[in-house]
Amino acid sequence: MGRIRGFVAKAACRGIRTSVLGVGEDYDDDLLQSISAAGQGNFYFAESEAQVPGFVAQEVNESRQIVARGVEIHVELPPGATLQVLGDWPTSSANGNSLIHLPDLVSEQLVEVAVVLNFPAFASDERVRAGFKIGCHAEWAPSAELIYNVGDASNQPLDDELALAFANLRVQEATREAVRRHRRGERKRAAEVFDDLEIELFRRGVMPDKHPEVFELMRKQGERMRHELEESERKEMTHTSTMGLRSRRSDSKPLFGRTDGHFFDHLHPPL
Repeated sequence: MGRIRGFVAKAACRGIRTSVLGVGEDYDDDLLQSISAAGQGNFYFAESEAQVPGFVAQEVNESRQIVARGVEIHVELPPGATLQVLGDWPTSSANGNSLIHLPDLVSEQLVEVAVVLNFPAFASDERVRAGFKIGCHAEWAPSAELIYNVGDASNQPLDDELALAFANLRVQEATREAVRRHRRGERKRAAEVFDDLEIELFRRGVMPDKHPEVFELMRKQGERMRHELEESERKEMTHTSTMGLRSRRSDSKPLFGRTDGHFFDHLHPPL
């Protein structure tokens, strides 16, 4: 898997993206998901051969609407801080900073990237700075900063919209992990993935009284993992989760939204 990922990643750096299509049940979910992520392409799932022409046409049409390639988010963190990127976005390091590599951007497509910043202990009077900027081929747009005043929680409200987005992404990641365990016959451990996630969300301040739909989904997914599943069901769950992590609908079509050019309008303090 590593050699294939390396090959398609190098091709992506040359402007060649790699999309994959899984047909039926006889393919490796993790392999195709990994290839499409490294190749900055799409991951399509067809239950039958009859669906293949439609996905191919969609891929060709989307390729004709690409408006930017090689887009990256540059993240500058203070010493000791770490970055966790949610979803399937490839990352790398350069000069001690982190780079998040986005796929080819399609006209009017809305791509959301969620990150979690973890800071070490600081003195109560310190201010912590994290810098973000976006660019294409090293041509950077104006940067934005998150300033955290240690010891002062007044500027760190837990935004409900942000909490819901974070929870949904973590549920998608947990679902993929649970499916892997279920496929290995570890039903009990697969169900416990969602129990562990519930504890994590509590710790992050995501509560069931504000977001009952998230906790209901986790309960249903956990219960589902305790029973036998057809391979077609596992394939569908993996594909749906992967698309959710890539800002795409489960039918593999892009999410669309208003594009006003203000990339940093919705930056929030870290969870």
